[in-house]
Amino acid sequence: METRLSHLSAEERQEALSLLSAIYSGSAKGNSFARFGDLMEKADSFAPLPHDDEILPCSPVIYQQVWAEAGKMRSSGELLRLAEKIQCPAVAIHGDYDPHPAAGVKEPLARILQDFRFIPLANCGHHPWYEREAKDNFYAELKREIGAHE
Repeated sequence: METRLSHLSAEERQEALSLLSAIYSGSAKGNSFARFGDLMEKADSFAPLPHDDEILPCSPVIYQQVWAEAGKMRSSGELLRLAEKIQCPAVAIHGDYDPHPAAGVKEPLARILQDFRFIPLANCGHHPWYEREAKDNFYAELKREIGAHE
């Protein structure tokens, strides 16, 4: 979250923190959760192309429950223990502007997966298919990986 917030203006950072507080306290009103999503999408992007929003129902309650459980699974090591069961080739295509630290993806998975590749993409955030400078490289890498395992 610290990295995400650093990608926003001071005003947007304050708004995101206020919205996040409201979401976790249960006091979020109206389109607060959707607005928080908009700010996070901005923070997660390097140079986004115009695109239609992905229209999905927003539920602060589900968000809280999922991330509380995921956090426990990460901190306890359960998530990696489950990943050890993966038997097929695995590939992570990761943008260099993605706020999720690349090392936090690459290093643990490289340690536990038999057949793992990590492909970094320059000038790319969390959604490479929307990135002006990385979209073509993303699809080329994806096609190459799919073709290698057909």
